[in-house]
Amino acid sequence: GTCKEVVVLRDPPVVWVYNVVEHGRSTHREVVFCSRADCCLASLPSAPAEHSGVPVLTCGDAMAPAVDDASLVITRQVPVMLAGLPPFLAPASAGTPRRTKSADRFEFGSL
Repeated sequence: GTCKEVVVLRDPPVVWVYNVVEHGRSTHREVVFCSRADCCLASLPSAPAEHSGVPVLTCGDAMAPAVDDASLVITRQVPVMLAGLPPFLAPASAGTPRRTKSADRFEFGSL
């Protein structure tokens, strides 16, 4: 089945339904239904409905399944001499990497 996320707001009174989809190694939300067309930020087909005796315009289909698109994950082989070593993650304060005279080294610092 499709994983759904439902967001309900009190003011303005509106319900959004999202499909939670995976792309690569990350997930994101796709809006598939909104209970008020004037609050919807997506271009979805609209339909008239009635809420507490008041006619409203809804859009989308809350039961719409997620489309299973192709996804690409690129991996690489690690040389045996580096196997088991944790990957190097530069600290956020390290700045922009600069190539050194040696083609296989980088220095981190401000430009």
